[in-house]
Formats: sequence, structure tokens, C-alpha cells
Amino acid sequence: MLSKYGKLHQQQLKEHQPEQYAALEKSGELPAYLASVDAQAQGSLERLLTEMLEKSPPPKSLLAKAGHVESLRRSAEEIVLHDLILVPDPETLQARQTGYQGTSSDFINLIE
Repeated sequence: MLSKYGKLHQQQLKEHQPEQYAALEKSGELPAYLASVDAQAQGSLERLLTEMLEKSPPPKSLLAKAGHVESLRRSAEEIVLHDLILVPDPETLQARQTGYQGTSSDFINLIE
């Protein structure tokens, strides 16, 4: 069963790259492809959150700690959504290719 990441990627793929979606569906590879993207997203989210917590440890207060961890989790999720889940339309893809080509690791270094 896909998590929200696999389902969101499926929706994005269907909407923004219908030819690729149709080809994956026709070949029977769509379920395996979506499961792979879903697993990658979940693994990346966990890895990023761990790295962020190492670089920016939470405060001692329980309430402050919960807020800090949640804030870092949202930041990590935003990176995962951008890098793995959201499928840009062709115009956005063209703009990305001519613009900033940083990685999620670059973002982590910025929060140090």
C-alpha cells in the first residue's frame, strides 16, 4: 500500500506527464515504480530529518523540542517533495534546468 508520497507522485505524474504515466501503466510497471518512489521518499525523509537533528539538536524543553522536531520534519518533507514527488510541467522543468541546480545536501548545509 502506498503512503501519501506514492499517491501524490501518482497524481502528479498523471497530471503533468500523462504520456509517461500511460506508458508505465500499459507496461504494468506503474505499481513497482510508485512503490519505489514511495520507499525512496520515506527513506530520504528519515535520513534528512536525522541529519538535520544532528546539525541542529532540539532544546531541552519538551514543548520546544516537539516544535523544533516538527519544524525540521516539515523542512525535510519539503525537500523530499521537491526532489522526488512533485512532477513539474515541461515549462517548469525547462526553467529548473537553466536555474539553480543545488541539492538537498546544499539546503542542509545552509541551516548549519
